[in-house]
Amino acid sequence: MIATRFRRVLLAALAAAVPACSSPPPGVTGFLGDYTGFERVDDPARDAWVWRRGGADLRDYDKVMVDAVAVQPAPGSRLAAVDRSLAQRHADEFHRTFLAVLAPYHTVVLSPGPHTLRVRVALTEAAPASDGAAAAVAFEGELLDATTGERLAAAIERVAPPSAGGSPDDPVRAAFSTWAHRLVDYLELHGAE
Repeated sequence: MIATRFRRVLLAALAAAVPACSSPPPGVTGFLGDYTGFERVDDPARDAWVWRRGGADLRDYDKVMVDAVAVQPAPGSRLAAVDRSLAQRHADEFHRTFLAVLAPYHTVVLSPGPHTLRVRVALTEAAPASDGAAAAVAFEGELLDATTGERLAAAIERVAPPSAGGSPDDPVRAAFSTWAHRLVDYLELHGAE
């Protein structure tokens, strides 16, 4: 109980960080449709942009539905050159990671309904380290009211995770896990159960 309260206070402090600017994010794919109002996260360790609907209250939501992760390469991304079946395997792994991380904390459902958040995500880069190039992973995603389709929050993030040793895919999987845990933290902070 105390640990959960401490975690909420810590997350509230982190979420209160003022975004650095509100220019359109670079290299978007069109997956999210509307990119107006995105603000860059004021954290030099992250290349992330966020959008939040003012006054959005997630306490009304007690279920989460996660769409299959789409593959939508960003302009100039190495994902566009990756074999389509490998790109789809990355997207499927991302989806499984979301479900595995969310399930212990939230009721995961397969179809839209009242009090349900819908998570839509596109993998826009997933390139393991090779030929001297750093690993790179990126996504675009949004939280919607599953019944109305109204966007409640959205994020775009790119990372170049350090090589974790072992399989060259480890940095890609590490990014998936980080983002899934970040979603759980966001939902906990903003009231979804």
